[in-house]
Amino acid sequence: MRDGLHKGLALGREWQGLAKSCEREAERGGTARERASDALAADTAKELPEDFIERLVKTAEDGASLLPSFSAFTEEKSTRQPHSPKTPLQNEIWANAARLEADGESGRSLAHRAVEDALKDRGQRRLRQIEQHYTGEAAVSRAASAAINSVDVTAITGALLAGEPLRPKRQRRRIDLDEDLTRPQ
Repeated sequence: MRDGLHKGLALGREWQGLAKSCEREAERGGTARERASDALAADTAKELPEDFIERLVKTAEDGASLLPSFSAFTEEKSTRQPHSPKTPLQNEIWANAARLEADGESGRSLAHRAVEDALKDRGQRRLRQIEQHYTGEAAVSRAASAAINSVDVTAITGALLAGEPLRPKRQRRRIDLDEDLTRPQ
């Protein structure tokens, strides 16, 4: 394996950190899972401002009181701010909300499912990018797939809609200076 292949990955720093963890055999388990969760949470925090989430939830709750022939999630009611373009994640969430509303869902559950579906799709897209970047490195691709598919998207979505921090505080791993390095943990 080549050294530093993760640095050429055309994704953010958090996703590069996940790829680096997947390159290292000792970090392919829990560390890679934590980094995958942190990377998805970082994307969410960067692309979904608080006012967008408030507008999404309010529109979903207002849509529950509309007659069946009317839609709350139309292009005219999109969240476009003057002089600020929407992010791709915002566009995908809005489209998911419109699709779910057409299927008969409404209220806060509509907002939750729209965000959750968009985050799952974002994770799968990032996984495909990592797999393409690491062509020929099957172990790295498997580790990235396992890490990204194990992310608890429901928890990230719940924290986002509740206005809570997206990344949990983690305990630092205690370093034992006398550990036997011949037997990995």
